Amino acid sequence: MALPIYGVYKILKSLIAALREYKILTVRILNEVLIIPIGAVVFLPIFGLLGAGFVYIAIYMERNLFFYSRLIKKYPDFRIKLKTLFKFDKEDKDLLSKIFKRTKNLFGSTAD
Repeated sequence: MALPIYGVYKILKSLIAALREYKILTVRILNEVLIIPIGAVVFLPIFGLLGAGFVYIAIYMERNLFFYSRLIKKYPDFRIKLKTLFKFDKEDKDLLSKIFKRTKNLFGSTAD
């Protein structure tokens, strides 16, 4: 369950670092300072050791929501629309054709 959430986090973090938005990365730490102790106090007594996993997932869910909200606030073009996320359209076909062309050029033609 945590793997897709962590994957989204890594992409968003890399994007924020590439855009040199270090203030966003710094402010995120303040959120974690609140989530970890509050989450531990709430989830550990209720779920025991499994509660630590819930705190871990809560941290990454908060990171994703925080990073995404800050990115789309400053860069509205990064807004993700759910209907386009699961649709295979012309942009996806163009991307796949570019990938296939580059891999063909990289590895050479095997049809000789």
